[in-house]
Formats: sequence, structure tokens, C-alpha cells
Amino acid sequence: MVLTRSKTSGMDQQPGETIEAYETRMLDMVVEFKQRAAAATSARKKEDEEAEEQRRLAEQQRQKDAKAARKAADERRRLRRDKILESEGDIEVIAGEWAVAAEEDDAPPAVRGLATTIEHVSVLVATCAAQQEDILCVDTLVRKQARLVDELLDQVRRLEQQPTTATPAGPSNLMDRVNILEIDVGTLKDGALATNQRIDQQICAAAASPTATTSESIPKFDGLPIFYDAAKTDPIAW
Repeated sequence: MVLTRSKTSGMDQQPGETIEAYETRMLDMVVEFKQRAAAATSARKKEDEEAEEQRRLAEQQRQKDAKAARKAADERRRLRRDKILESEGDIEVIAGEWAVAAEEDDAPPAVRGLATTIEHVSVLVATCAAQQEDILCVDTLVRKQARLVDELLDQVRRLEQQPTTATPAGPSNLMDRVNILEIDVGTLKDGALATNQRIDQQICAAAASPTATTSESIPKFDGLPIFYDAAKTDPIAW
């Protein structure tokens, strides 16, 4: 705000006004200006706090909605996986019955064709079940990595929120604080790198050997020819 002569005319000593009265009036004016400045600062601070609170609530709502969406997606994947695993045994039994019927000497070509088709469906369902087990394993590792990343971010926030000491920020003191911060950040980066490497190795191991994760949960694959898709980790689109 530009101070014009009309706004500062009240600061001049009035005719007949004593020095004491003038100084008292100036002191009162300074006190009034300070009160106005404090009120304006308080109002701005309150507005900033309200805006920050709104952003915080919006972020909490966003995280809540994202968590609910992830939970719903996980539930849908679980239902699909359970449905595939439940139907696998029934389809295998049906495929066995049709295979027996197709082996009869008087079996018509249509029966043999249906037996071959059902066998292919059985193999496809078994492949999907194996892929679902692999996806579940990878999802678990990804969630673990996300939790570790959140922990690292919390450590960074705590470092940023550490109260500064009242000692003067001279050149040597400032350099010490910068060095300490670099060491802390380097430690966090090393920890994050080691964690990512370890989890990446686990994911690669799970992807490279899908039978290792399904040999115990899906023993019905023994002796059954599996499509080449069983060695892949990409889920089949439904």
C-alpha cells in the first residue's frame, strides 16, 4: 500500500501540541498499527490453516477411496480365482469321462471331437489356475514393497519435521547439519535400494518357476499336458 500525504498527515505534530502529547499520540498510533498487522497476520494464518485442513481432508478422502477401490478389485480377483479353482476339479472329471467314452471302438467322431475339446478346456483352466497362483504371489510381494516404501517416506517426513536447535546457523554449524542430512538421506536410499533388489529377486524367482508355487496347491497337474501359456505370468483376459 502506498502512503500518500493525506494518509500520513496525522503523523505530523499539530499546532499547539506539546512534545509529550505528540509522542504519546505516536505511540498509540504505533500500537494501533501493530494490532492491525497482528489481526491481518492472524486472519491470513487462519485462512492458510483452513486451506491446509481442506487439503488434508481431501487427501484423506482420496486415499480412502483409493483403498476402497483396491479392496474391491482384490475381492473381484479373489472371486475369479476361487471360481477357477473350484471349476478345475469338475472340468477334469468331465474330461476324464469323455476321454473314456472316446476310447471305445464304436465311439462316433463327434464324441471324440468333444473329448478333445473338453481336454483342451481342462488344460486351459489348469493354466489359468497356475497363473492365478502366480499373480497372487506377485501381488503379495508388491504390497510388501509398498509398505516398505511407505515406511521410508514416513522416515523422510520425520527428518523434515525435526525441530531445529536455537544455536546460530554459522557456516560450520550449517555444514554439519547438511552433512548429517546427506548421511540420513544416503542411508534411506541404500535401504530402499536393498529392499527393491531383494523384492525384485523374489518376484523374478516366482515368475521364473511357476510350478514351484503351485506344486503343493495344485497337485492335479501331474501327468497332464500343460499349454506353453502355463510358463507365462501374464493373466489371461476374461
